Amino acid sequence: ELYFLLFMCIYQCSQTCGAGVMERKVECVTSKEQPSKHCRPSERPKSRAACQDRQCQLLTSCREVQMRQGVRMDGEFYLKVKSRILQIYCAEMQTDSPKEYVTLRSGQTDNYSE
Repeated sequence: ELYFLLFMCIYQCSQTCGAGVMERKVECVTSKEQPSKHCRPSERPKSRAACQDRQCQLLTSCREVQMRQGVRMDGEFYLKVKSRILQIYCAEMQTDSPKEYVTLRSGQTDNYSE
C-alpha cells in the first residue's frame, strides 16, 4: 500500500507586521485517504515556518503591545530584548501587568521560560 503526506490549510502569518509564524497541518494518509503512521519522519515537512508580512516597529514588552496595539489576548509576539529579537509569549494580557515567557523551541513541542 502507498502512503502520502497530506498538507492541509496553510494559516496566515501570526503577526500583521514583523516576524511571525505560519502553521499548516501535515498528515500521513494511505492511498484511500485513511490516517497512517507509516510515513518516515525524515520525509515529513515542517508544519511551522517563519513569515514576515511587512516591517514594523519592534516593541519591547507585552505591556507595550497592549498600549500601542490594543491587544488584550494572550499570544506569541516578537519583541526586542537587549538588542535581540525574541519570540515571547504574553500571558494575562487582559490585566495591567502581563507576564512574559521566552518561547524555547524543542522539536515538535515548545517549552517556556519566565
